[in-house]
Amino acid sequence: MPEILQHILFPLTRWLHLLASTLIVGGTVFFEFVVPRAFDDLKLENQLSLVAFLRVVFRKVVLFSVVMLPITGAVTMYQHWPGYVSADGHLTPSAPWMIAHTVLSILGLGLAVALVIGRKVPMRAREWMKINFVILMSAMFIASACRHVRMFTRDRLTYYQLRAEPPAPRYTSHE
Repeated sequence: MPEILQHILFPLTRWLHLLASTLIVGGTVFFEFVVPRAFDDLKLENQLSLVAFLRVVFRKVVLFSVVMLPITGAVTMYQHWPGYVSADGHLTPSAPWMIAHTVLSILGLGLAVALVIGRKVPMRAREWMKINFVILMSAMFIASACRHVRMFTRDRLTYYQLRAEPPAPRYTSHE
């Protein structure tokens, strides 16, 4: 892949990944903490109609995130693959973190879709949203830990490789 394309594609996919994850987690927080408090004073029929409208809007956010996160995640995984699998084919210390992030993310996205698909609000939707919020936040924490382990391992490997190499010859002027 040409270097200029990498310099465009990888930051763009990282930004889209962060945008999609922020939208789905932010929307979950909105539905969990803002909507119930804002609707306390409304009549029941007004509450139901507003929740139905907000659910339709949030469905679009969830579907956008469910499409974008796996695509951008796959591009990022491709970009960082040498940080997960060594040259001799062994998993690096960051690989289990990447696997855990992927599994939790798939679980959280699946649950988010299950909560917004269909015409009826699922039973115990608020409780499931709380559970999904914890799952999504855990996936974000694990992604952060994965990046930390990957960078730490790379930096440590570079440090020891540099120490093992003989020092570069010093420049001497020929007078």
